[in-house]
Amino acid sequence: MNKKQIAAFIAAASLSLSAFAGTTAVKPKITMEQVCVASKSELTRQSLGQLSELRKSGVIVLAIRTQRGETIFNPPDEVEISAGDFLIVMGERSSLQKLEQILIS
Repeated sequence: MNKKQIAAFIAAASLSLSAFAGTTAVKPKITMEQVCVASKSELTRQSLGQLSELRKSGVIVLAIRTQRGETIFNPPDEVEISAGDFLIVMGERSSLQKLEQILIS
């Protein structure tokens, strides 16, 4: 999957979220982002299932775009995160900011 396809996927999901949010009394502050895993991150070389920090951050990992260009949608717990991978995540803005700090540290 190339960058244009990923952008289209994110745009379509955002539209779906906007439509869903309009049907509720309180609009959730949910957004999607693509976050790069830094080479010095403590999360590299661990699987999604091993990452308690990721679960605690309150975000959902929708997909992983590997540094090889492969996109893994709805990644299973066994997928290993490597430096240079991009996590396509969804959550509240504050939760995404926490995750960004984890990934760059």
